[in-house]
Amino acid sequence: PMQNFRLEVGRVHDVRAGSIVGAIAGESGLDSSRIGRIDIFDDFSTVQLPAGMPADIFQKLRRAGVAGRQLQISELNEA
Repeated sequence: PMQNFRLEVGRVHDVRAGSIVGAIAGESGLDSSRIGRIDIFDDFSTVQLPAGMPADIFQKLRRAGVAGRQLQISELNEA
């Protein structure tokens, strides 16, 4: 199962889906084929990643950067 996450980078930061995939795969060691849908909005993005990600990988992703900004990944709780 996949889980939705929010990234604090978006269109205004000139970020692209490929950059997000590269940052996540590079920092986490996660194969890019396991990275799901990415939606880029004006000032944030959402990405689907495998559920149950270990805490140490999650912390690496919080510090990962793309387009000169930290991803600051957080779990996205569906309303």
